[in-house]
Amino acid sequence: VRARVNGWTLAVDPNAFVFHHGSHTWRGMGGAYDEWLHRNRRVHHDRLAAMSTARPSAGGRVDARRPSDRPEVSVIVRTIDRPGPLRDALTSLANQTFDSLEVVLVNDGGPGLEPLLGEFADLLDVRPVDLLRPGGRGAALNAGVENARGDRIAFCDDDDLVYPIHLDVLL
Repeated sequence: VRARVNGWTLAVDPNAFVFHHGSHTWRGMGGAYDEWLHRNRRVHHDRLAAMSTARPSAGGRVDARRPSDRPEVSVIVRTIDRPGPLRDALTSLANQTFDSLEVVLVNDGGPGLEPLLGEFADLLDVRPVDLLRPGGRGAALNAGVENARGDRIAFCDDDDLVYPIHLDVLL
């Protein structure tokens, strides 16, 4: 993840895990390395989760997140009156290693989101879509698709968090 954040292009094989059979550590464990592999996988996922929810700094990412005429991916986020989880979901999107994205934020008849959107002005290209009355998940999703500019569409509800490499892996 650190390599990708620093601009390297990577291919990810989620089924690969590398360890050295000949190391002194593995030999000294007496064959208990299955337990260590599962532990290391949990540690890796915990670290990725922490990277997803840490507030990114605006420095270095702002130029890449300026609105473009045609982002590669539009991430549709549906919400209705849940600013706490929405803040976390937007933070996880702001931490993406993939830069050509916009967030189409569909407010399904809830209170205004302007103060919250101001927190992400330098971090994400957010296109707010306000529905006058709650229309439900389907109507909010359709409104998001209608307002998307990206070549591809992804979904992330206001109570979802995504790993920093989520869009890179999907693409």
